[in-house]
Amino acid sequence: MILTLLVAAAAGYAVEPLLPRLTEFLWRNLPEERLPDEAGRRVLGFALALAAASALLWVLRADQHPLPLIAGGLVGYFHEELRAAIAARRN
Repeated sequence: MILTLLVAAAAGYAVEPLLPRLTEFLWRNLPEERLPDEAGRRVLGFALALAAASALLWVLRADQHPLPLIAGGLVGYFHEELRAAIAARRN
């Protein structure tokens, strides 16, 4: 379960760097009227990153549970906001 959390957190962290590539891919392969907006691309990037994390965990034959996978992905994606909230609480 710890491996699931770590891999999912790394996947969530990787969403931001993947968004420009995903946007470029969508622009090349979809007509303009079918392109998702910024929020849709973020959701799609998050879903693809968690699918890749799930595939990696499957290859590693690790126990996969959906809750740690989603929780780890959310922690990885919102790591900056979480750090800021913790730092603000300490002050």
